This record gives sequence, structure tokens and C-alpha cells, in this order.
Amino acid sequence: MRRVPDANDRRKVLVEPVGRPADLDRMLAPRQKGGEILLGYTPEQREVLFDYFDRTATAFQETVEEIE
Repeated sequence: MRRVPDANDRRKVLVEPVGRPADLDRMLAPRQKGGEILLGYTPEQREVLFDYFDRTATAFQETVEEIE
């Protein structure tokens, strides 16, 4: 990681990654595998899946809000 002073505001420091975190590939593997699975569906099938995911996420959020 490298810190670079912000030329416009001396109170700020920009942090830039210098290399890849050691476990990045391992942490992203499930997401990559999920993407590979989704590519096996047609665009129409993915549209139905994404609609289901969106509606289910909304239902879960509404349920959580009711419980709180």
C-alpha cells in the first residue's frame, strides 16, 4: 500500500494498492464460480432469475423491518 498526499487538500491522504492481497483469488472464487453458472443460462432465463433474486431480497428486507 502506498500513501499519496492529496495536492488539493493537505488533510487528506490517498491510499493506493501496490500489489494484490494474498487471498484475493481465494476470496473471489465463489463469486467467479457463480458467474460461470449464470453464463450457462440464456439471457431470458437470467432475466427470470434476476427478477426472482430482486423480489426475494425485497421480501426478506420487508420481513426484517417487520421484525425490528
